Amino acid sequence: MTSKTKSSLPKAVPGPPHKPTYRKRPTAREEKILRSLGKTVDDYLNFAVPKSGKPKHRFIRALFTLYRKTAPSLFIQTVERACKYRITDIKVVENITALILIDGSVEITTPEIDQDFQKREAYIEGCFAVEVDLSIYDIEAENDEQMAQMLKYFRLGGLLAHWVRYLGLAQKGRYSHVRLLEYIIAEEYQIKKENAHKMRINRARMPEKFVLETFPFNRQPKLNKKKIVGMYDAFDYMSKCRNIIFIGRQVWVRPAWPPRF
Repeated sequence: MTSKTKSSLPKAVPGPPHKPTYRKRPTAREEKILRSLGKTVDDYLNFAVPKSGKPKHRFIRALFTLYRKTAPSLFIQTVERACKYRITDIKVVENITALILIDGSVEITTPEIDQDFQKREAYIEGCFAVEVDLSIYDIEAENDEQMAQMLKYFRLGGLLAHWVRYLGLAQKGRYSHVRLLEYIIAEEYQIKKENAHKMRINRARMPEKFVLETFPFNRQPKLNKKKIVGMYDAFDYMSKCRNIIFIGRQVWVRPAWPPRF
């Protein structure tokens, strides 16, 4: 006899290589957890989730996975922005999360520390161990502080933030002096370029920072996404003083579009 939940096979006989295609994988539990987060998430689910079928469960699972990977405050901000601009593509929702993190407009709460750790046996046992001479690290700390002051003076914030990573990369990858310097200069150049880009956006004082990564291409199926992204990355239409003209009837997708595109 074979029950509906378990298959009874002899131990010597291997199981089937494939599972049946028709398997019920409900998402009622995930949906209930998401709706319990607040009215914002509940309204977004009412708007974005398909009525039934596989697309509904697929969307809820993807959104629940994003919720498990992010902080609650960050997830609420992401859903609030996606609901405001009627975004239903889960990839675009993930890009919104990355954009909020890069922008630095979200406050990440610090994890709670259980103060009872001092009562644990391992902690009590370590209190009576022989003290280790850590004076060598005081000298290294002084050198690191001097290096930090010099990097701040030269305004090399990227090099200061990734100093330890660069040293570990040089030791692990056995970089030569020339290769390490080239790598550091390339990384610092990229950081300076990204910071300049952020400063230009902040000086524009746009009420909402729209980027191409969060554009809902699924609502414009006739728009050539590959071509638009290629023009955006190349940016040659600005250096060559060319105009981009969209021919066709006007379709309102967003309340505004960034003046830099």
